[in-house]
Order: sequence, then structure tokens, then C-alpha cells
Amino acid sequence: MVLVVAFFLTGWQRILVVVLTLPLTLLASAYVASLLDFSHNLFSLAGIVVAQVGDAVVGATATFFALFLPFLMVSGLSSLLFRELILLVAVAKTDRVLQRIEEVALKLSGVKQCFRLSAGKVWGLVTYQIPHEGEVDIELTPPHERPLNTDEWVDKYGPEIVKAAMVPGARIKPMHMKMRGIRQLGEFDVEVELRAPRTESMESMAETANQVRARLKELPMLTKLDVSLDVTKPEYQVRVDRVRAGDLGLTAADVARTVRTYVDGAVPTRYHEGGYYYDLRVTTREGTVKDRATLEALPVPLPGGGYYTKGR
Repeated sequence: MVLVVAFFLTGWQRILVVVLTLPLTLLASAYVASLLDFSHNLFSLAGIVVAQVGDAVVGATATFFALFLPFLMVSGLSSLLFRELILLVAVAKTDRVLQRIEEVALKLSGVKQCFRLSAGKVWGLVTYQIPHEGEVDIELTPPHERPLNTDEWVDKYGPEIVKAAMVPGARIKPMHMKMRGIRQLGEFDVEVELRAPRTESMESMAETANQVRARLKELPMLTKLDVSLDVTKPEYQVRVDRVRAGDLGLTAADVARTVRTYVDGAVPTRYHEGGYYYDLRVTTREGTVKDRATLEALPVPLPGGGYYTKGR
């Protein structure tokens, strides 16, 4: 019996439980039987009774499966039953992780109180139910009662909060809560949008944006100012001459794949180390693609061998 268990249960803890449970159960049964003055004949008679009713038990079990299995064959019913079970497990695990984070956060300096939302998230005025997500809202004491501002507090104690989750692969992102009541267009609390006529050049718009940022930088209540416009990385649109490409045996997808490889690189394989996979990206040398002329001069490989370059 022990050898069979050891063969099918791959784990010394499971095997140890079975090995200890069987003899202890037998000894406990013999001890209780001796206290009640039960004889071995009584156990033999009980075995005979079980053997006689065995057919009835088998019949009842078969009847149960005959009634229950047709319902599982209904499309979507079995997945619904098991999905609800999985959702309950995910919700309980998410709540335990958030509870650990809350307990650690309450012990940190400058924390007034915490609130947690398990298996969901709040987006505007709507609360979504998501079994594997949640949030812990940490309210700090007033600024004059703590030595750190909110951003400094997040930078200092954020790693401790992430470590408190104790879940490999979990994405824990401590962040400064955004301002309430202000409609946001992006990731920043306050955004200033500059508009110019279509005749205005990109360089002129960038110069104006940088001047506005320099003026706003003088205000002490503003930090992390950034300009979204980057003239060093312009956008180009590649239009393929499909007739010419067809004559060369190329498709628009072939040209797009080649341009993407030159600009963004390609990931032919991945490197595995310590349970993590890292992309190995092959790119062109820095500065190879720097303007429209160099992009147009890039060679495109042909299906039959060789390369095609515009103008050659």
C-alpha cells in the first residue's frame, strides 16, 4: 500500500501523511473497540453487511452520475460551475494579499488609516468586479505632522509594500493618487494643451512648448514638468507602390515587416535565466535610420534573393 502511494503521490509530505494515518487509524479503532467490548466477530459481521449492501451503494452512485452527467454536457453549464469555484478561490487569495499589504502599511511611519478593495477596481463612478485585482488606499497624516511629502513617502516605503505581497509575479504599483475632480487627458494631474495652425512647423511648436514649460517651472508647487512633443523622433508614413512591389514579388506586409525590423528591431529568440525570459532584440546600429533619406535608402530583401533599393 505504501509503495503504491509513493508511486502515485510524488511528494514526501503526502507519503508521510498516508504512512502515519493508516497505522494510527487502526490503533485508534482497536482501542475504541476494546473500550466498548467489541469482538473480532462483530467486525467480521460488519464487513459482511457492507459486502451485502455494496451492490446497492454502487447502484445509487451510478444513478447519481446518470442524473448529473447530462447536465454537465449542456453547453456552458460545466464551465459556469467550475468558473464560479475558481472565482471564489481568486477572490479569497486576492483578499489575503491585500490584507497583508494593509497590515504592513499600518505599521509604517506617517500612515493615518487604510482602506482596501478586494476583487475589483474603481474607475470614475463605476466599480468593476475583477477577481484577481484590488487596491489598498493609504491615507497619510497631514503634511506638517510628517517629515516626508507624499512622493518621498512613496519612494521610501514603496519597496516595503511590494515585498509585503509575497506573491511571485504579482504586479504591485505603489503610486501617488491622482487629483480628484479634475478631468484628465493623460497620466499627469495637470496638462496644458497647445494648439497651432497647420502651417506652423513642428520645430516652432516645440520651441513654444519649451518656453511654456520654462515659465511653469518657476512655480514652486509644480514638479515633473514634461513636454510630450519630441521633434527628434518624427513620424513617417511609408506608402508602398503595390504595382512595383508585385513586379518584384513583394507584398505590402513584406515591406512593412522590413521597415519595422530596421526601425524597431526584431526578437528572434529569448534568453532564460532564473525563471525569467528576456527578449534578445537585434537592431541596426544607432544613427542608421536618422531621417527620411536614410529610411528610403534601406535595402529590401527579395523573395528570390538579392535586395531592392529605391533609385537603383
